[in-house]
Amino acid sequence: QGRLYYQARLSYAPKKEMAAIDQGFSVVKDITTLDGKPLESIRAGMLAVVTLRVILPQESLFVVLEDPLPAGFEAVNPTFLTESEEQQKQLEVLSGSSGWWRWWQGFNHIEMHDDRVLLFADSLTPGIHSHRYLVRALTYGTFSAPGSKIEEMYLPEVFGRSKELTIKIVK
Repeated sequence: QGRLYYQARLSYAPKKEMAAIDQGFSVVKDITTLDGKPLESIRAGMLAVVTLRVILPQESLFVVLEDPLPAGFEAVNPTFLTESEEQQKQLEVLSGSSGWWRWWQGFNHIEMHDDRVLLFADSLTPGIHSHRYLVRALTYGTFSAPGSKIEEMYLPEVFGRSKELTIKIVK
């Protein structure tokens, strides 16, 4: 006799790679070498460039982009004094812009965590916005890179997700 309370939780992982979704935002993620060549595999200890391109049909306010990192990578935080300034300059040359104009045009707050990079923008104008950052390969193996997700914080039904990638890190 009495009441029975219970809860069920379900955790799962899809068997195949998830496709890209466009529900108001379109996002494309590319991982390349420092000289811009497509990355099929990378040696442990080497750097790669992650490029995120967001396509917006109209102005969007309070946008967040979450980019999960594959398990074998770590994001290179350029604010740390232990990181190379030369590599960050290479990245700025590759991006084609730097300084206040880049901040004003796109994402104005960036957070780098162990497992993901978060980009925030108060306002994004219609068009194509891109952001690049460096990652370092750490662990040998083949890893799945979940799709990057972008959404308006106060209108979560307006979102987009990039396709998943598979990354191979070799000795």
